Amino acid sequence: MADTIPTPTPQQQLETAVDTLAQTIEDFVLANPPEPDQAFLRTVDALERTIDRLVQSPPPDPDRGLDHAVDTLADTIGALVHLPPPDPDRGALLDTLAQAMDRLVHIGDTPPPGPDAALLSGIDALAGTVVSLADLVLVAPGPCRELADTIDVLARELPPSPLRDLDHTLAALADTVQLLGLTPDASRAGDAAIQTLAHTVDSLVHAGLPPPDPENPPPDPENPPPDPDRALVHSADALTHTIDRFVHTGLLPPPDPDRVLDRGVHDLAHTIDAIAHSLPLIDPMEDAEHVAAIDAAVHAVDVALRGGPDGHADLLPAIDTLARAVGEIVPCIEPTPERGIELALGTLAHTLDFVAHENPPPEPDRPLVTGIDTLVHAVDTLVHRTAIGSSHDFLLS
Repeated sequence: MADTIPTPTPQQQLETAVDTLAQTIEDFVLANPPEPDQAFLRTVDALERTIDRLVQSPPPDPDRGLDHAVDTLADTIGALVHLPPPDPDRGALLDTLAQAMDRLVHIGDTPPPGPDAALLSGIDALAGTVVSLADLVLVAPGPCRELADTIDVLARELPPSPLRDLDHTLAALADTVQLLGLTPDASRAGDAAIQTLAHTVDSLVHAGLPPPDPENPPPDPENPPPDPDRALVHSADALTHTIDRFVHTGLLPPPDPDRVLDRGVHDLAHTIDAIAHSLPLIDPMEDAEHVAAIDAAVHAVDVALRGGPDGHADLLPAIDTLARAVGEIVPCIEPTPERGIELALGTLAHTLDFVAHENPPPEPDRPLVTGIDTLVHAVDTLVHRTAIGSSHDFLLS
């Protein structure tokens, strides 16, 4: 009696469909025809539908972040091959997407030490794909690269937690890949990609914050002691919200666009203050005066932002005073490894700087952008514990 051929599992069928689609795309890119023929398009469409069906039919394992990311990339490929007219970079885009999709579907071939390891490998692959696509289509490549790299670092620093945080990160990166691959308007694609990535950074900052310890509650629950890390998380929220406002300013200018710049200056100054209060100082008692100087300088920035008869006449001097106070505290900081939450604040500050420069204000408000530049350098000084002279290189990318 002939041996019975075992029926492939849904996962094996998915791998076969993805392998076939990736090979089809590779053959198409190598042949480089002037336009795709109908047979090629029908093959791609059929494989895309097969991948959709296999991913939408859940197996017993509920954690399918990798498979859903594969499906998003397959959908992106399926839409891209139909877009007229042919783009000179389409072959490179298709090849990048196909390789990433194939890599994702095979992550589970060698059983990893745990489900989080597989998802982290997927996040690493998609973060690299975001960077590659942003470079290919020249859509905000600097901010996309820094945000994607920061997401990769933050995901690896997460404490043991439900896999949904990693699943959501995979989905956000896959959505960003789709935005970069399909959005014809480069400005809109850049804005949307920056927003998605910035919000993902913010979400991972929240996920990395340890919950309160129920076995050691504060003596006074109504007035718990300040938690420096929670202040840093609040700063990440504020910077992300302000990035949103800058991006929306570019799409639909509000009545008072200078208020968005004011908010950017305010949030960066208070981010500096939050970082200063979280720093490990060599001699906390003796060096407290430097933290107090930063507090006073931030207060002066707040007062200058409220303005008066002379508008923002006192703002840039107040910002310069804050920058000097930051420089004076650096020698007092205990050398420690840079933490992910600090890296996240630096990245969000850089991103805010980028979108502020992408939406130049009227001439009277341009000193506010100069103030933002200075404050971002100050954030770098605290995050990296040294003055950074090239913190805005990606503005030219």
